[in-house]
Amino acid sequence: MKTCDPKKTFVLTINEMQNESEHYKDCMCPRTFHGLGFSVAKRSNIESEINADNRNAIELNRIALSNGDLINSTISVPIPDNHDPLQHSKKSTNIMRNIVLIFMFILFPALGWGTNYYVDCNSGDDNNVGTNENAAWKTIKKLNITAFNPGDNIYLKRGCTFREQLTVPSSGSPESVITFGAYGSGANPIISCYDLVDNSTWTTIDATYNLYPGYGVVVRTMLRDGLLIPKDTSSSVNADYYYYSSGQMWYKPPAGHAASEYTLEAARRYRAVYVNGKDYVTFNDLTVQGGNGNLYSTDGATFDIKDSTHITLNNILVRYSWITGLYIKAATRDLEDITVQNSEISYSGNGIQVHGETPSYSVTNITFDNLHVHHIAQFENDTRGFSALDREGIGINGYGISSGFTLSNIIVHDVGDNVSANNLGIFFYQVNNVLLRNFLVYNCARAGVEVVDGAYGYNNVLAYGIVHSNGKIATNDGAFSGGVIIKPSYGTGMNGTKLLNSIIYNNDGLASNDPNKRGGLVVYKNFTAPLSSSIEIKNNIISCNITNDLLIYENTGALSGLSSDYNLFYRKSGNAIVYNNKTYDYQKIIGDEAGYYSYETRRDAHSINANPMFVNAVGGDFRVQSSSPAIDKGTNVGFSSDYIGTTLPTGSGYDIGAYEYLGITVPKSPQNIQVVLFQ
Repeated sequence: MKTCDPKKTFVLTINEMQNESEHYKDCMCPRTFHGLGFSVAKRSNIESEINADNRNAIELNRIALSNGDLINSTISVPIPDNHDPLQHSKKSTNIMRNIVLIFMFILFPALGWGTNYYVDCNSGDDNNVGTNENAAWKTIKKLNITAFNPGDNIYLKRGCTFREQLTVPSSGSPESVITFGAYGSGANPIISCYDLVDNSTWTTIDATYNLYPGYGVVVRTMLRDGLLIPKDTSSSVNADYYYYSSGQMWYKPPAGHAASEYTLEAARRYRAVYVNGKDYVTFNDLTVQGGNGNLYSTDGATFDIKDSTHITLNNILVRYSWITGLYIKAATRDLEDITVQNSEISYSGNGIQVHGETPSYSVTNITFDNLHVHHIAQFENDTRGFSALDREGIGINGYGISSGFTLSNIIVHDVGDNVSANNLGIFFYQVNNVLLRNFLVYNCARAGVEVVDGAYGYNNVLAYGIVHSNGKIATNDGAFSGGVIIKPSYGTGMNGTKLLNSIIYNNDGLASNDPNKRGGLVVYKNFTAPLSSSIEIKNNIISCNITNDLLIYENTGALSGLSSDYNLFYRKSGNAIVYNNKTYDYQKIIGDEAGYYSYETRRDAHSINANPMFVNAVGGDFRVQSSSPAIDKGTNVGFSSDYIGTTLPTGSGYDIGAYEYLGITVPKSPQNIQVVLFQ
């Protein structure tokens, strides 16, 4: 007989429980098994077969976790003192198996019991049952017409490209979400708005290939071997450009090559994925591309979510969208519990747009985490105006965005084309209770971050960000530009807006001949915004911006509610601050007498005018050296960790800037944010 410790506890997965029940069936002591916690993000699938008395096979298939991490769930299995393992080993084995079954039903009520479905673009067949890899379906069309049940998992085969629109047909439930994901090896499956161009239809005209495919929609983007090629302005196309007009398309290959050498794809469909009025649906490990819509208000976006709740996107790549990569909209009902994480949106007209259309419908509990948004609004020869395209990396717009909106670990860069309107990295308009923290924004043509009120716009917080090298748009159109722009204009006047522990470096410069409309940080009070609006600016490093480090313009009266303190200002020469058209140079920022900005405005009493001593600002490393005056000179603003997760404070006080000094200076990535980068 095996010996065993009656106090021993096993921490096991459910399958391991079954194995351990076999291994310890001869033990004469009770056993306690702890179900190992499962991560919701991974939506782990557990498959086990439990055999009762070796007669009735009970299959417990495809258990999908859907409603929070399950941890430390315990079941005690007592073994009677008179148990005879030699005579009853088979019976005890069956008892243990049945106990595991009961355990799973009773102690895991949040588990959804669903079916797995598989879709293989190459060897599948829509006449198959679809419930195993060897009998997979073939098309997304099959998915669109199938009624799925809560807990079902739909897997697309890796390495496949599906040239169809996925329109989610069913909702999950609070206990059991419906999940769309991937299986197999290779690159994540692609849902594409592009169709292959039939090379046999090309005809040669003066080394230019002219296609007459009878396309019913305008081709707004085109791919050669999987990469975007630019659109030309006429049918006299340049090498490796294309042009479309009136159902005809021209493409001129690089010199010495023929069109038939390449895989050419033309955008045809507005959306790749459409979630309309559905709830409790999760998407994992997918690439979607090529949205061909012209107006997102009517045509949608490549990944389009409308009037839906409890939607999760994890490890999703969205790219090549003429209008918007990811669009989340509340049009006819409240929008809540949307999570987008570990994902990338790139090479599109807009990156992410969130719209609350009217005050009647709220947008709540939205989470964006670990996102990389880049190369937005940079299509060549794109002449669309502001009314047709916002040109924003992330745009949060509308009346109903009211609470529980968090953006964290966000990187946005290369937004805008240097000639068109807007061109903003991150834009908040008429939103309330939004937290943006741990963010990096750079190379955005108009501004890195802009926050504007309207009828709404209060309690928005920007914390622990790095905003550099923005606002260098070439157009002289009179609009504001720079690093961070805060514009209380109407209604609430942005009461409760905060900018905390951020670094604003090397922004502004080329937007306008008017120096009163550009700066590293711009606070512009206009129109009917209340003078008492509470705006807090603390613990920031504002350094080496091109025209002005700080611009405050109170057009219609002084902002008595503006609180600015514990900041660090620095520039080597020239004007540092413009306050209501009065200029303070770099030597007149902090002082206790007339002529100094801090004295004359009664602000920034504890702020510093000194070199922050960055490790390597030019190289993007904005940590500070041991001699930095920013160390321990900040104040507690209510956060427990810094830009990279360091616990606050680490020294005798809180530091100014995005990084808490750790006492060491070692090479480190300037982003310091885990980002999923797709090939």
